[in-house]
Amino acid sequence: MKQAQIPPMRTHRTAIALIGTLAWAVAALILGTRTDLLAATGHTWWLWTALTGTGLGVVFTGIGLLRHGMRRV
Repeated sequence: MKQAQIPPMRTHRTAIALIGTLAWAVAALILGTRTDLLAATGHTWWLWTALTGTGLGVVFTGIGLLRHGMRRV
């Protein structure tokens, strides 16, 4: 049996990371406006999860931009 010659799929990983980061940031902003409700129900970890997702997204988007810039040189 022969393996089909399929070229690697080209993706825009940095754009995907940026979109995910923006989604986490929007979630953090929405949750940040409702900290009283989150504290009353014991769900403040939701806010911290959204903030962590935003922070990690910023880091990985930055790494992607650096790698993209190094590839063009």
